Amino acid sequence: ARQPQISVTKDGTVQVVYGKEDVIYCVTSTDNGNSFSEPVIVGKVKDLLLGMAMGPQIASSATHSLVTAIDKKGNIHSFALAHKINKWTKTAQVNDVAGVAAEGFISIASDENDTFYAVWLDVRGNNKNKIVLASAKAPLRNWSTNKVIYQSPVSTLSVFCKPNIVVKSK
Repeated sequence: ARQPQISVTKDGTVQVVYGKEDVIYCVTSTDNGNSFSEPVIVGKVKDLLLGMAMGPQIASSATHSLVTAIDKKGNIHSFALAHKINKWTKTAQVNDVAGVAAEGFISIASDENDTFYAVWLDVRGNNKNKIVLASAKAPLRNWSTNKVIYQSPVSTLSVFCKPNIVVKSK
């Protein structure tokens, strides 16, 4: 297992996702991390990127949890969990141009209104890294049009820098 990431739901459930080969797993704890469930398969991604800060990411809102993962072709996959149903389902691809996230660096966050946000290194247009943003509202069936939010005026962003996002609700 590689690249564990953690999230805590509104009710205090601790969720840890990680990858092993082409499979994404999640374990949960309802006792502050003293014990964890058996692993549950979130989904499968052919040629899943793992290692060096690349791997599945997780964020939780009031009613949903979301996992994103990038494949070696540079496509960002997403999986959603409705907390009431407690079943992971594959949702829409995050990037709206195929193959632009090949660096493998993505971060996600959510707000109190069940909106999720993703930022990643993206090479669309000129094959130089820039930071791109997309959002999705629960039940997470579609992602917004991707928007370039930063690009270097003189060069490209480092291929070793993972962008981060934090969301502050009103």
